Amino acid sequence: DDYDSKEQYCRREKLICVADNFRNRYTLNFICTRHKAKYAFVELGVVKVLIDDRWKYLKPWMAAGGVGILHKKVDSTLRHLKLLQSNVAEM
Repeated sequence: DDYDSKEQYCRREKLICVADNFRNRYTLNFICTRHKAKYAFVELGVVKVLIDDRWKYLKPWMAAGGVGILHKKVDSTLRHLKLLQSNVAEM
């Protein structure tokens, strides 16, 4: 199935990016689905962040209570994550 191969590619690419940039600093779940917003439900003490390159997935995610970061370039995404991390640390 074409969708399954795209999902496998999506997971592999995200794992590579995380391994290269985050070094186990976060608890991560990879969501490779069109229905991402259903995972944005609010949990006490948990900040759920979706990094995606399409607004059509970020808008419902944020409406459901999650934090959205529009991904265009790795360096800008990392800057947004660091800013988010410092804001969360201040809470």
